[in-house]
Amino acid sequence: MVDSKGNFYVNINLADGNGYPASENGGGAAMATTLGFDGWVAKITPDGEFIPYANGLRSPAGIGIRSNDELFYTDNQGGWVGSSTLHQIVEGGFYGYPCSLLDKPEYRAGKKLDFEEAGRLRKQPVLWLPHGELVNSPGNPLFDETEGRFGPFDGQVFIGCQTRSSIVRGNLQKVRGEYQGAVFNFIDHLQSGCIRTAFDPLGRMWIGQTGRGWASKGGKMHGLQRIEWDGKTIPFEIHSILLTPTGFKVNFTKPADRSSLSAAAIKVESWHYHYHGKYGSPKVDLKPLQVKIESIAEDGMSMRFSVHLEKGKVYSINLDGVQSAGGGTMSVSRGYYTLNNVLSD
Repeated sequence: MVDSKGNFYVNINLADGNGYPASENGGGAAMATTLGFDGWVAKITPDGEFIPYANGLRSPAGIGIRSNDELFYTDNQGGWVGSSTLHQIVEGGFYGYPCSLLDKPEYRAGKKLDFEEAGRLRKQPVLWLPHGELVNSPGNPLFDETEGRFGPFDGQVFIGCQTRSSIVRGNLQKVRGEYQGAVFNFIDHLQSGCIRTAFDPLGRMWIGQTGRGWASKGGKMHGLQRIEWDGKTIPFEIHSILLTPTGFKVNFTKPADRSSLSAAAIKVESWHYHYHGKYGSPKVDLKPLQVKIESIAEDGMSMRFSVHLEKGKVYSINLDGVQSAGGGTMSVSRGYYTLNNVLSD
């Protein structure tokens, strides 16, 4: 990825911890560093200077940049990564996998890894990508800056999945200076694993695909597909989920039948993931939550509801029983909101 000043950014994957006798796994499963800035984001200036930029990455299969030079990357589930994630990259940031810290000067000078300290220092994901439900092996994050040429999701982020041959989308919200937000299914049943995506000048999404290494649900070993909007079709689904001081606001792509928007139609669960060196994490403290309708927009395009809010949780919001004003069912009725910060004290 290249920013507006000509700086190039690259993610460096960790090594196979079983393949290199001199590697150090830092307490994690499978992956390790060979002390060559494995697990780092590197910045390379136009003059060719190599600058270690951020660390703690595990298996970052994708990096993306917005037009305002904000950097993001996806990571794959494994040791110290309970489920796959989307992170914003900030200079000096630590993203969770401890062994990459060993390339920092103080560790090369003899400082020992402290896993509790690492847990306190790590940056939280912008989006948790629930493993097995939405994403197994995410590729690059791609931001829709087509100004509507790709449909009603302008400004949202799209992420392909190599294993599931699918693409998800997410809306981001800045809360207390940091991004968090919700992620949804976008399209599945593509022909091969979706690992690289890009928009062309006409606002069409191109998807580079592979099934090599890990089998993909699409069945083909490789491929190239294109997705474009016909300029008129808008499915009825959740457009975005935004945090409010007491709960969430759900926006729809088309008007909902207001009579179908009841507390009984909203199913909310919350959980978190373990931060540990074991491979992946189950949903921890999974529990259903009671909701209360606060308001429904007169035009049926949004609703607000209250629910118990807790930092550090993922919220599954399911509106499977909601219908459109024309009587249709929702094509995408579930979103997963990553709640790192709340709006109220």
